[in-house]
Amino acid sequence: MAMLAAHFSRDAQPLGLEFGIRLTRAVKANDTLTMRWRVIDAKWKASLGGNLVKLEGGARNQLGETVMKATATIVVMHKARSA
Repeated sequence: MAMLAAHFSRDAQPLGLEFGIRLTRAVKANDTLTMRWRVIDAKWKASLGGNLVKLEGGARNQLGETVMKATATIVVMHKARSA
C-alpha cells in the first residue's frame, strides 16, 4: 500500500478505497523480494473528483516464487497547489 501512496503522491493526491492482500508462501529471513503493481483499469469518476484506478500486484522471492498477491482500488485526484 505504501508503494502506491509514494508513487501516486509525487504528482497527484491518491486516496485508497480498497485493498486485498493474500499471503501465498512464507518469506524467510534474508529473502530478497521483488514487488510490483500493474494498473488494470482507470476511468474518470466525477462523483469522486478523480480517476478510479484498479490495480493488481504482488511480490516474488529470489527464486521467482509468488509470496503475496494483492489488489487495490484507489482514486487519483489532482494535487492541490500550495499557496
